[in-house]
Amino acid sequence: MIENISNYYYNEALDCAKNNDISGSLKSLKKLPKDSYVNIEIKKLTALCFMRLGYYSKAYDYALDIEEYSDFFKNSLLKYESFIDIFVNEINLKNYKGALKILSENSGKSVIEYNMEGILYFLIKDFTKGKERFLKALELDIYNSTTIHFILNIKDKKDSNFIYTFIQKILRR
Repeated sequence: MIENISNYYYNEALDCAKNNDISGSLKSLKKLPKDSYVNIEIKKLTALCFMRLGYYSKAYDYALDIEEYSDFFKNSLLKYESFIDIFVNEINLKNYKGALKILSENSGKSVIEYNMEGILYFLIKDFTKGKERFLKALELDIYNSTTIHFILNIKDKKDSNFIYTFIQKILRR
């Protein structure tokens, strides 16, 4: 019975991921019984979903004991950690163009990173490029509520306090 439940939610999560609904995929994976995570395929899918969203540390946690994936996820996490301090410093200095350059050069092109690029473009008043980045994020996760919120609510630089707070929260994860 538990195996049938696991298969059902795993297949549901896989279908969501194939249709660029990463948030939906993770919701389905959360419904799995805890002991299902001994299954390597479930761990792989979970790690890949977190990676696509930009949660490198969580992705690595799920990939630790998957031999063919652990190095890939470890390298992604190390790359992210290597540039994030410089990026945060640029944000704190309100050097948004510098932060954008650092992010663009080092990004793994995840949902969070596209969202941050979109925010930074808004902060430097390049609204067209900002919206393009948010749309790129939606290509990866079509129902991402944070991205949808940005597209619907951020109009101009007046929203910079909200944007700055968002960036700070994301960087603490």
